[in-house]
Amino acid sequence: MNKKHKIILVVLAILIFVISTSSVAAIKATDTRVTRTLSTTNPNTGAILEVTLNITGLQIGGIVETIPEGFKYVGTNYSPNRTSVSDNKVAFVIINTTRISYGVKALYGRGNFSGIWEDYLKADSGKVEGMAYASIRGEVTTMPSVESITTPPATLTPTSAPVSPPKSKIPGFEVLFATAVLFAIYFIFKSRRERR
Repeated sequence: MNKKHKIILVVLAILIFVISTSSVAAIKATDTRVTRTLSTTNPNTGAILEVTLNITGLQIGGIVETIPEGFKYVGTNYSPNRTSVSDNKVAFVIINTTRISYGVKALYGRGNFSGIWEDYLKADSGKVEGMAYASIRGEVTTMPSVESITTPPATLTPTSAPVSPPKSKIPGFEVLFATAVLFAIYFIFKSRRERR
């Protein structure tokens, strides 16, 4: 290997380092944040309360919301194959999603919504911020019958707001692609020089 080839390799290594560190910095520069808003904090008994999660900086991860006693999950506009419900917990798988809305029926009582998020790419986690407390107007202190809580609202069924497929933007892919292109260029120039 002659001196020119070594110089080209050093320049390529420096370019790869600069490109990869700038991509990693860009990934970490975007803080992950999930905030909750409630359509109202004082719903009537039997009313549907819409809960909206606004998501920034979370490309691949998950969110688990805990619904307070006296409220019953009834549906979401998010993809059903990325949503799981168990008792008073609703879990969402996040892939390049910026907003999720789900509905709960106000049955009785009052309480705090709570939630956590997990960012798999940044190996980070935190609490869902924003509105949390809701109190049912004309508060009922006993749990109503099952029949009154099983009817989901028409506005929050998965078919009412179709979810478009996520755009694939995996951090680090640019670095891999740039590295492959730089090596291809290097080997093209190397093979041309060897022919001479």
